[in-house]
Amino acid sequence: IGGGLPVGAFGGRDDVMAVYSPKQKHPAHHAGTFVATPISVAAAIAGLKEMTPGAIKRINALGVSLKEGLRGVLDDLKIRAQLTGYGSLQQIHFTHEPVFTASTAFLTQDKDVLRLFHLAMMNKGVFIPNRGFFAISTPMTEAEIHKAVNATAEVLSELKPLIREIAPQLVG
Repeated sequence: IGGGLPVGAFGGRDDVMAVYSPKQKHPAHHAGTFVATPISVAAAIAGLKEMTPGAIKRINALGVSLKEGLRGVLDDLKIRAQLTGYGSLQQIHFTHEPVFTASTAFLTQDKDVLRLFHLAMMNKGVFIPNRGFFAISTPMTEAEIHKAVNATAEVLSELKPLIREIAPQLVG
């Protein structure tokens, strides 16, 4: 919500949050690392204004496009991996086991392949977290999706001989 700046937020039902209201005679005190940072709050407000229903629909559609592109790459290269996610949030798991929970994803994934994939993607200019997570934001377009899919194809083509060596169960 902070557009890349450090910010925190919490909320709840009106009756719960009322204790924090400055309108109370003795409001409950709340402190935190990211409290009262005006630039973060301004970024959050600007970001929330951009998150219209149309924008959410658009980035979710981009997420579907990304997932379809990644699936195509994996199928073409005959690399066994699982894709999870919904809408604008997608993740690749280098495991041939079905992924149902965060635990199964973590326990069955080949961490060496994931580490190599992450570093190689960064070298191609696609910056994703080291867990293989793709998050699509409102400034992104189909061009960024194509770049991510093309980079994935290049990276996995380059890594396939090494994947065959260190994780043969992932190569069909």
